[in-house]
Amino acid sequence: MRKRNYGLDIARIAAMCGVVVLHILGRGGVLAELKPLQASYVTSWWFEILAYGSVNVFAMLSGILGADSKKKSSYRALELLSVVLLYSVVITVLFYIFSPDLIGGKKGLIFALFPILTKTYWYITDYIPLALLQPYINKWLKFLTNEQLQKLCFVFIAVISVVPSVTRQDLFAVNAGYSFVWLVMCYFFGAYIKRVDFFAKIKHVKIISVVVFFACSLVLLGGNVLEYKLIEQWGYMIAYDSPFILLMAVCVIVFMNSEKEISSGKALVVLSSTAFDTYLLHAHPLVFDNLFKSGFTWIAGLPTAAIPFTVIGCAALIYLAAFVVARIRIFLYDKLKVKKLLQLIAKPIDKLIYPASMD
Repeated sequence: MRKRNYGLDIARIAAMCGVVVLHILGRGGVLAELKPLQASYVTSWWFEILAYGSVNVFAMLSGILGADSKKKSSYRALELLSVVLLYSVVITVLFYIFSPDLIGGKKGLIFALFPILTKTYWYITDYIPLALLQPYINKWLKFLTNEQLQKLCFVFIAVISVVPSVTRQDLFAVNAGYSFVWLVMCYFFGAYIKRVDFFAKIKHVKIISVVVFFACSLVLLGGNVLEYKLIEQWGYMIAYDSPFILLMAVCVIVFMNSEKEISSGKALVVLSSTAFDTYLLHAHPLVFDNLFKSGFTWIAGLPTAAIPFTVIGCAALIYLAAFVVARIRIFLYDKLKVKKLLQLIAKPIDKLIYPASMD
């Protein structure tokens, strides 16, 4: 039996905390409150860059963990949709009771109950078709040789990442990585990392991954500082589809990758299993637009050295709070036998979209 890779559980937890960090600095208003090029601004942006690859890490983990799967089921997609609906209803009811004016009328109510239709949950919106198409993607991967998969990943990087990033043109509707296309590409990268495992052949690979990770972050930071001084623009290649950000995400996975037994392994599995819940709870439009929006501007007034630690602390607290809610949700799902219900619903869907010939 293959050992569980607890390092990937740590990577999942770190990636979701990184997503929360991005939202605190961005939507939370920290970066907007700081004056360009002052010490706290540069420090905060460096921290933003360090966390920017979190979405790519999360997406590549899907490929690492799912590429060898032989399952043909819509269950995972249905489970995610059920959790989205549950949290949306609960959050909307709470806002309706305590702050009804923030909902925004009938249109706002519809968007609050079905946020997946508005791209608010862009990752879930784009991940669900990926989950449904996973058996077909895995079927394709199965027939690709290692060399073919390597060349395909190279083409993806060159055409979908490097060229659009250098030219600053969204040539293939990747939308800076906020898209189904980008998630599929990351899935292929994850599958390649899992299958080839060429990183294991490199001596001191973990040390190299740390050096490359921070080197890329400093190149991006320095380049943007220089660009701002010259033409007062900021943000060049700071995007999910940036080759630098993509490489940083690969470095995280390489560094975290480990099948060593650890004493806290079971706790890590439980903690990492609620990562999606963290995203769904804090990024719901009512929470994101009313509680999160400009809700962390006070951090910008802290001493420069205190900003990163404060942001990490806030992200950790949000993750832990969401973890508690998620465990209650999981408990209710078990008691109400929601899994069996979703499996029953999935059966006719599976017959419709997955032919028997795929076995």
